[in-house]
Order: sequence, then C-alpha cells, then structure tokens
Amino acid sequence: MISKFGALAIVSGLAVANVAAADYGPRTQTVYVPILDVEPVVREVMVRRPREECWLETAVVPDYRAQRRAAGAAIAGGLIGGVIGHQFGSGRGNDAMTLIGTLVGSAVASDAAHRRTRHAGYGREVTTERCETVTESYPEERIEGYRVSYEYMGQRYETVMPQPPRGDRVRLHVTVETAAY
Repeated sequence: MISKFGALAIVSGLAVANVAAADYGPRTQTVYVPILDVEPVVREVMVRRPREECWLETAVVPDYRAQRRAAGAAIAGGLIGGVIGHQFGSGRGNDAMTLIGTLVGSAVASDAAHRRTRHAGYGREVTTERCETVTESYPEERIEGYRVSYEYMGQRYETVMPQPPRGDRVRLHVTVETAAY
C-alpha cells in the first residue's frame, strides 16, 4: 500500500510535470515603435533608349528635261541654219548650202544648249530628309527601397522596406520564446 507520504510525492510530481509540459510555444505580439530616419536606397543603372535622328541630305539627280532641251535646241538650230543656208547658193549649190547650214546650225545650237546645261550639271538638286534610329545610353538613378531606422526597447535597428513607411511609426511583430537551460 502507498503511504500518505508516497501519495503526496506522486501527486506533487504529476503537478510539476504538468506545469513543465505546459509550454505554449513562442508567442508573437504586434507593437508600434517610433521611426528615427528614412533614406531611399538608390542604385545607378544604365538605361538604353532608341531615338530617331533625322537630317536633310541634298543630292544631284539627273535632269532628263535638260537633255531634251538640248535635243530640241539642236533640231531648232538645224532648221534655222537650213533656212539661212538655203539663201546662199543656186541650183545644186543651193541644196549643198541648205545641208551645210542645217549641220552648222544644229551643231552651234546643240553646243550652246550643252554649255548651258553642263553648267547646271545635267541635273537638279533634290533635298530629302533621311532618318535613322540610334540607341542612346545614359545613367539613371532608381530607388530600390527605403532604409528605415527605428528604436525598440532602447536599441536602434534598421530594415529595408519596398515602400516608404506611412506615418511616424513602424509596426513590428515581436516573438517571445522560452530559452532552454
């Protein structure tokens, strides 16, 4: 049989064991603490952006109208030279003078027309706008987050947050847990 002292020892042992087993695990609570300082965390990155660059370009293109004018001048000069040549000579000489007048008139008029158009370069100037896409690179500062300094229980702590905190306090989750001996 168990004595009173033995029974008391068993009951006391069970009570102590029950209290020791009553570990509720870590407890978390939310507290609000004052913010001491907020600084943006900045990083420099290289940004590449396409940009259209345009300029005016002048080129000489063939002017076929000038060449047609030279051909027209040769024909007109030949006609005028033929009429003038026809005025000289008689009989068969009249036909020869007409032919010579036509050839000389055509050559003179053609040469004069070529001299005028050669001065112009047998072409005309055309101005066109040319564009190309160029890529520009330049440094740019980007905010990656915000370094927040706060005070909790007399100690200064820092954390980095993705957004700046609203207000003058920051919310903390504090976990309290029993340490093993």
